[in-house]
Amino acid sequence: MTKLPFKAAASPKIATRAELDALRGARPKSRPVQELTPPSLGGAEIRRTVNELAESRIKLLENRLEETRNRFRQGHAKALIRGKAARDFGR
Repeated sequence: MTKLPFKAAASPKIATRAELDALRGARPKSRPVQELTPPSLGGAEIRRTVNELAESRIKLLENRLEETRNRFRQGHAKALIRGKAARDFGR
């Protein structure tokens, strides 16, 4: 079973770039393997579930970081406009 770099039930409330990079790095890499024994049905389902949990967490982190980035940019733009207005009309 693949070990995740986070606990699904107790994931942090703060989205960080480090966690996103760790999850992306933990993605399973496809590689050809010659294996003569068929995989067990339970193992494949567990791996699929673990991978789906990791992918959903990655999407959540990407969305939260994008929203935070957009709020920062909008706030910065509004602060620049307020500063210009104060300079222009405060004289």
